[in-house]
Amino acid sequence: MMKKLFPILSHQTYVDTASSCILTSDLHAWRQQHEADFLANGSQFRTEQGPFIESVRAVVKAFFNAKHAFLVPNFSLAFNAFLETCSTDERFLLMEGEYPSISHPIEARGFETTILEVDENVEQRIYQAVKKYRPSVFAFSIVQYINGFALSLDFIKQLKKDFPELLLVADGTQYCGAGTLDFDDSGLDVLAGSGYKWLLAGYGNGYILMNDSVYNGICKSLENVKISAEFKARDKDAISAHFEPGHLDTLNFGSLKQSLLFLDSLGMNFIETQIANLSMQAKDAFVELDLLDDLLVKRNEVSSIFNIKGDRILFEALQKEKIICIPRGDGIRISFHFFNTKDDLDKILQVIKRNISR
Repeated sequence: MMKKLFPILSHQTYVDTASSCILTSDLHAWRQQHEADFLANGSQFRTEQGPFIESVRAVVKAFFNAKHAFLVPNFSLAFNAFLETCSTDERFLLMEGEYPSISHPIEARGFETTILEVDENVEQRIYQAVKKYRPSVFAFSIVQYINGFALSLDFIKQLKKDFPELLLVADGTQYCGAGTLDFDDSGLDVLAGSGYKWLLAGYGNGYILMNDSVYNGICKSLENVKISAEFKARDKDAISAHFEPGHLDTLNFGSLKQSLLFLDSLGMNFIETQIANLSMQAKDAFVELDLLDDLLVKRNEVSSIFNIKGDRILFEALQKEKIICIPRGDGIRISFHFFNTKDDLDKILQVIKRNISR
């Protein structure tokens, strides 16, 4: 079934979703039909663009259980747009080694920033740092892109309960689609992400969600912004003009809608369970072979991403066996989605063991 749904799996072992998703045959067919409509009808095929884009927003809101959602080309643009609404005296807390699209725009704008060292007890370190430094914003990736280090969502929820004035702004790109997340119940104030990884939606689409407090605060900060007649004609207010200032591509955001409906049809609980089971087996096997950094060995939280110890020779051996992964940091990054199987893991382990024994 998976090879029919994902044709690439018939000739490759794909464990690189952390870099890029693969497309389903159904989404490919939808995209072909969409482009055929464009080819045949030119501008006329976009006459229903407004209602169509609104239907995408509705699906995004339902998938994440969020009241406020804006469509963006990717996480980076969404996060920069959010930072433009922040006052200059905001104080940020970041973890070391954070995704550059989070750390760079914060530091480039000159915000006061505390960088927190990451170890196996990072949740306790975050809690103590919030008490000591009193940041106004904690910006973080739920899952780190290089090594798959994952923060506890239960901890995030408790952090918000204990420090209600602290803004929690999360990048969900390496988590959403691999794990369940109820935004309204998460404790998060803002969640943004790109769709080209675990959401299986291809490139050029993403989202930013915000709770009532952040939404209303941004609306208030923009209340004196004049809206052009053209924006008003398209029912845009100041906040939507800020986060969605240009055209929204129906191919890219339609792909996001189709993928979210597909994931929803499978059930995120099913997807999360599939990934968690395989990831736990992978962690046990990688630990036995001494392939993981001590930081991850000591953690109870397991994500779908692993960075295993390995050099160029091992990477080339994996490539030779058509195992698609990527060098990252000091090792080789391997990531599992729900379409991966125990056979995939066994194949990877066989290649690793052959090279270790040499």
